[in-house]
Amino acid sequence: MATVRQNKDSGKWYARWYEDGKLREKTIPDVKRRNEAIGVAEKWEELAKERSRGDALHFEGANWTVAELMRWWLDRYSSKLASHRSSELVVTKHFIDDPFGKKKLAKLRPTDIEDFLDERRARGLKPQTLIHLRGYISRAFHKAKRARMVTGDCPTDFVDKEKTVARKQNTLQSDEILPLLQATVPHHQALFMTAICTGMRKGELFGLRKCDVDLTRQVITVRHSHGRDTTKGGTERHIPVLDELIPWLTPAVEE
Repeated sequence: MATVRQNKDSGKWYARWYEDGKLREKTIPDVKRRNEAIGVAEKWEELAKERSRGDALHFEGANWTVAELMRWWLDRYSSKLASHRSSELVVTKHFIDDPFGKKKLAKLRPTDIEDFLDERRARGLKPQTLIHLRGYISRAFHKAKRARMVTGDCPTDFVDKEKTVARKQNTLQSDEILPLLQATVPHHQALFMTAICTGMRKGELFGLRKCDVDLTRQVITVRHSHGRDTTKGGTERHIPVLDELIPWLTPAVEE
């Protein structure tokens, strides 16, 4: 039977239930009373029972495997994104060409995904990579649900996210800028200075065109990335040009 507990310090409620012989726990969002928390916990427990019976998900394709779901997502959604090429490589390696990809979606349980991630962790994959892999499955499931290709709960919703340790970034200090530029090949100095003063991505820097730089208004318009019609985020943005950057950009724009 599902149970609930409340953290006295944060006030958050947590649901607990057993699935596949394992005790599962998940934070219950947006509840303040015990009876509300119990209602959510009981619903999640019932969904877990449905997954165990294999009837929680119903597919238009009926017998889709993980690999088939991921191919569908790549073709229908990922192909429209600037990050498609990198996503295609990762998805092909870890889902389509991997034995995990042969699993039937109708039988896929949270424990299967946990085992998949544990196996990758044992291979030496970093926590951030594991977060991305879990994210790929989650995005594909939810897109399929919105497209009415699948109904029911996404198994990744019951798999805890990998914990990461926030590391302090080693950033360039102001007194290090000039020595860096002096050590740089002359025809790359304007590129490095632009990177320092704007924080633009590498692909955006290499994709920058003269028409994107307005020295009169002192604005750079970031419209695309190198080899892409759009930026990585798919949006256009404007970056102010600092006075210190003008002498470096002027020759590059006028030549």
